[in-house]
Amino acid sequence: MLGLRGRLIYAFLGITLVPLSLLVAVNHWTVSRILTDNARRSLASSARLTADQIDRLIDENLTTVRVEAILPDVIRYIESPSPEHYPAAIQTLLSLARRDSINVLSYGLIQRSGTNVLDTYTPFIGRQEGEKPVFVQAIRTGLPYVDALRRAERRERGLGEISFSAPVRNATGDVIGVLRVTYNATVVAQVIQRQTGTAGEASFAMLLDNNGIRLAHGLSPDWHYQPLLPLTEDQRFQLSQQYPNLGDATPSTDPALQAAIQERETTTLITRLPELGSQKALVSLAPLRNIPWLVMVVQPEAVFLAPIRQQTQRYLALGVGSAAVVVILAIWGGQLLATPVVTLTQLLSRFHSSQRASPQVLQEKLIQPLQAYAQQLQTPAQAWQGFAELGILTQAFVRLAEELQGSLTELTHVNAVLEERVQARTAELEQANQAIAALNKQLRDENRRLSAELEVTRRLQQMILPRPEELSGIPDLEIVAYMEPAAEVGGDYYDVLLTEDRVRIGIGDVTGHGLESGMVMLMVQMAVRTLLSQGERDLRRFLQILNHALYANVHRMNTDKNLTLTLLDYCHGKVSIVGQHEELLWLRHTGELRRIDTLDLGFPVGLEPDISPWINEVVLELERGDMLILYTDGIIEARGTDHKLYGLERLCQVIRAQGHGSAAELQAAIIRDVHAHIGQGTIDDDLTLLVVRRRV
Repeated sequence: MLGLRGRLIYAFLGITLVPLSLLVAVNHWTVSRILTDNARRSLASSARLTADQIDRLIDENLTTVRVEAILPDVIRYIESPSPEHYPAAIQTLLSLARRDSINVLSYGLIQRSGTNVLDTYTPFIGRQEGEKPVFVQAIRTGLPYVDALRRAERRERGLGEISFSAPVRNATGDVIGVLRVTYNATVVAQVIQRQTGTAGEASFAMLLDNNGIRLAHGLSPDWHYQPLLPLTEDQRFQLSQQYPNLGDATPSTDPALQAAIQERETTTLITRLPELGSQKALVSLAPLRNIPWLVMVVQPEAVFLAPIRQQTQRYLALGVGSAAVVVILAIWGGQLLATPVVTLTQLLSRFHSSQRASPQVLQEKLIQPLQAYAQQLQTPAQAWQGFAELGILTQAFVRLAEELQGSLTELTHVNAVLEERVQARTAELEQANQAIAALNKQLRDENRRLSAELEVTRRLQQMILPRPEELSGIPDLEIVAYMEPAAEVGGDYYDVLLTEDRVRIGIGDVTGHGLESGMVMLMVQMAVRTLLSQGERDLRRFLQILNHALYANVHRMNTDKNLTLTLLDYCHGKVSIVGQHEELLWLRHTGELRRIDTLDLGFPVGLEPDISPWINEVVLELERGDMLILYTDGIIEARGTDHKLYGLERLCQVIRAQGHGSAAELQAAIIRDVHAHIGQGTIDDDLTLLVVRRRV
């Protein structure tokens, strides 16, 4: 059993340390949660921003290589890689490569057979690239393709490379080869390195592929191509063929992190990473859209929790000092209290040992001794045996109270300092929240303004389109038109104009979406109608004047927008066609379907100041019952829920099956089939369709 001295020690320790411990625990939990939540938001925002930057880089390069694949010198050299075409073709590739001489490794032209026939890096000329994904995917899908990061074949230019490709088509629309451009992998690593420290002190970013390989690392280049997930022997062998210097660093054993990377989740979690040793870290993951990679932003837990660790150390020092003082005072006070208690206990023991507690015995054995002891306490000569001892004990309690008061005063001061710091931190967080709220309001206002501008542009587009009553009043031709815009303002253009005995039909598609594309489309419509009002009938000259005017405006706007545009001139059954756009489909009244490729009839409008050398003309004899079907790429590139494209072949099948009726019936059948293909998906590009039928 504990004696009086032990109980006093424990009592004093409990009174002093329990409130202090509760205060430390509550403060530690509250501040830790606030700091962790702030770090989570900062890392998640940084990860999403970095992923968007890489996605934009890939989108821009896919669009660029697609436009470059339709350059005439590129097409001519793949069709006929002869010496007479070599100077123009190699000059074109070199000029394209010089746009980014630091990161571009090579431009190459690959024939359908898979042979590299021309390359800015001459050792690649003549080699076989037919089995490379960058060639196979472009040939199979007919669309631009971005390949995964691979081992650099030019070792003097870096550790890895990333390639983009686009199919090259001939005049009949057949894919005859591939244009391939290869970049140094540092173009992606630079995006990652720029994020170092942006999400907070000691934060850094990394780029992972779908196998958990670190493609780029903001902390140190030594971690490039080190696996973060465990690899089997087969995986390691296959990946060593793809990646340069595949490392053997110890992978992470955290199942939650492994699952998040394999499932490409957008999440934030606490884990341990090999590059940080045994430290815990907060990581945030954000997947890319165009390629199965992940951006991971990391910050060590010790960094963003450093303020609370410093507070905890101060509290521990205060607690240890308070405990030492309390123990000393408790021992001293217990000794002072023990003497009078022992004396009283002895008196009570003698009374308890007597045989009977009669009134006389009570008087003799207890009352008289207590009275005598009380008198002794009042006798100056014997004061040290009682009264003086109680006085000392009382003064000891007073001193103990003063010590306790001093400890509590010090503790209150510490609490006040901590509260001031918490309030200061709260004020800083409030200011940050107010700044974020102001930015959010500014973004909302900007979004409302942009939405209003886009809505005005969208309405202007709808207002200038030919009305059904105008189309129905055109003699000798039955014309129906359909346009369904995507979520943003699009750049699709079509117009039907009747002048005297001629009918002019135009259809085109401006690159990209948004306000700039919509404005370019409006400029094209106005320019076409202005030229017609001036009586210009020569289609070639018509297209050249239109290109000259649009080129000047586009450069004044400081934008890179251009468009494909085909113009048709109909007069008494004869149709003249100029300009480059999608294939024109000609359904004869006999049921025969012909595909008219417009690739050699022109050049993208607004891309060059003079396109007259590329403008050619085709003339068709349109018999009674014949139909012409014109469309934009939003039709054939419409994606289903399985991400499969609608495609030109499916469009031709619908035309052959439903082309025996009127133009309106054929148009309705095509639109129904396109929407059935899209299903519950979204419309990524404007759907524009014109059906022209010569009346029977």
